This record gives sequence, C-alpha cells and structure tokens, in this order.
Amino acid sequence: IYLGDSVTTAIVCYINAPAEQRRVGIVNTIYNLCKSALVLVVVGILHRLGFLDSLWNATVNSGMIANTNTVFNLVCAVALFPFLTLYERMAVKIVPDDKAPEDKYKEKFESLNPMFFNTPALALRSCYDVLLTQLQLTRENLEDSFHLLHHFDQDVYNRIMEREEDIDLFADRLSKYMAQMLPNMHTQLHSSILDQYYKNVADFERLGDHAVNIAENARQLDQQGKAFSREALSEIEVARQLLMEIMDNVETAFSKRNTEAAFVIEPLQEVTGELTGRLKKHHFERMSRGICDVYIDSNFENLLNDMKRIADVSTNIGEAILIRVHPEIADDEHRYFAELRRGQNEKYNEAYEEAHNTYYGKLRRTGAIGEMFDDA
Repeated sequence: IYLGDSVTTAIVCYINAPAEQRRVGIVNTIYNLCKSALVLVVVGILHRLGFLDSLWNATVNSGMIANTNTVFNLVCAVALFPFLTLYERMAVKIVPDDKAPEDKYKEKFESLNPMFFNTPALALRSCYDVLLTQLQLTRENLEDSFHLLHHFDQDVYNRIMEREEDIDLFADRLSKYMAQMLPNMHTQLHSSILDQYYKNVADFERLGDHAVNIAENARQLDQQGKAFSREALSEIEVARQLLMEIMDNVETAFSKRNTEAAFVIEPLQEVTGELTGRLKKHHFERMSRGICDVYIDSNFENLLNDMKRIADVSTNIGEAILIRVHPEIADDEHRYFAELRRGQNEKYNEAYEEAHNTYYGKLRRTGAIGEMFDDA
C-alpha cells in the first residue's frame, strides 16, 4: 500500500513541475521501496528464527494494525536515515537540473516586449539583437560539429545539443513575437525589415539543424568505430574553411547590413556546390582504391549534402539583406539573381574566380588525388 501510494505521489509531483519537486516524488518512491524491501527481509528472517510465532497466527484487530503501522514507520525511518544522502544523489541522477535557457537569455527575451509595438523601430531593434545571438549560437555549433569529425568528444556533442535547444527556443519566441507585431507595421520600410527578419529566423534555425546533422554523423561514426580517411578529412577541411568564410560574410552582412559581404555569399555558394561535387568524385575514387571504407559512404554523402545546404541557406540570408538595402531588386529579384549566376555581372565573376582559385588551390595542396584536378 505504501509503495503504490508513493508511485501516485511521484506522478503528481511530475505534472508541470520543476526538477526539485519531481525529485521529491522520486525520493518518496525510492524510500518506500526500501521500506518494503526492509520489512519483507527482516520479517522473513525473524519468522524463520521463530521470534514471531506468537504473533504469526494471531487475530488481527484495529489496535494491532495501528501499532504495526507505527512500528513499521518508526523503525524504517531510523534504519534508512543514514541513506538520505544516497537517495538525494539518486534523485539528482534520475532527474537532472532543469535546463533554463530562458533564464540564460532572460534579458534578451524581456526585450521582446509587446509595449514596443507602438514604436516599431524599438521592437525591430529587439528582434535584431535576439536574431544576432541566435546566429552566433548557430555559428558556434557549426564550428564544433566539424571538429567532431576529426575527434569525437561527448562533452562537445552535448554542448551542441544544448545550444540547439536555445536556437529552437529563440526561433519559437521570435516567430510568435513578430506575428503579434505584424498588425502594428504601418510603413513599407518597417514591413520590409520585419519580413526579412521573419525569414532570417527560419534560416538561422535551419543552419543549426545542419550543424546537428553533422554532429550526429560524427557520433554515428564514433559508435561504429569508424572514421573518414586522412585524405577525406583533408578535403573536408578545405570545404569547412569555405563554409566558414561564407558564415563570416553572413555574420558581417546581417550584423552591419553590409551589402559587400552579402553579395560575396552568392559566388561562394556556387563554388561550394562545385567543390562538394568534386569531393564526391574523389570519394568514389578512394573507395575504388580501397582507401575509404565503403560502409561509411552514406556518412560522407550526408556530410556533403549538409555542407551544400548550409551554403544554400546562407545564400537566402545574403539575398534577403541585398533586397532590404536595395528594395528595387524585389520587383524582379528572380531575374536579378539568375543573371548573376549566369556570369552576367563582372563583380560577381571576379568574386567567383577568386574563391574558385583559392579553394581549388587548397584542394590540390592536400595531395590526396592530384591527378583528378586536370579539369578542375
């Protein structure tokens, strides 16, 4: 009866409760479980030794029930008192501390105040500050996830997952706040900025998702006891440097509304697409020569897909910033960016050639498969 009642108590303690309250329920269950075990063991031993013969077949009345209940609770409380610290440690192990990302960023979230709706510039500034923090968290996750491919570290992986929770929380809070803000936007400028920020929320979250995919990829390799070959890692490092240059430009473009940085993202993205295609060919060549493990082909393929998509999402961010600073592009943005990619802009061509030469040069210097660069 005591054990069953403690389980009910634990369930009640778990309903919308903080960690400390849930631990109370856990300790109550553990304590009553120990009480039950203690009584069963002690009573069984005493009965076998003959100490309970006079009571064993006695008629039970209300007084005996009350006295047994009192002795049961007092003896167990005294006997189990020394184990309180152990119960506490067990409860903390079972119910970890509440993660409090909202407290960590309390000031940021408090700035998302509906009172600012009457002054849209202040509300948009609050959105910008929170978005910038979200972008920085995403950048940290991308950097850490690539490091895991070289050496998997569970602590680093855990930090990535914690940041991902924060990134998702930021996205949720910002999306709700901006949806509430929309009816209060009465100028085209403010509406345009809000539209850009709304897209940025989703893009930053997607970048975070790709960082998690890369971390999961690294964890899977570690669990299988496998790893990419030295040659593959050398080429992945070249692609990583290219992606980090893209992220540098994303951060500069967003934080400073820098159109030069935003513009460069497009040609860097095009080089990324070509480079990942090149790495895929090299990987097949390595597998045919027995250098790379065929059983981790899907891991390498997934990694290349994530890298390509990181560049694609970054392009969306750069385009949104260019359109915000140059609203005239919005009237025919598809044609404008299509012409850039077709090589009809000298500035774009120069940026593309510079990035292409830089990173294909680094790829050659890895020395992995030098003979395959003749058509690069």
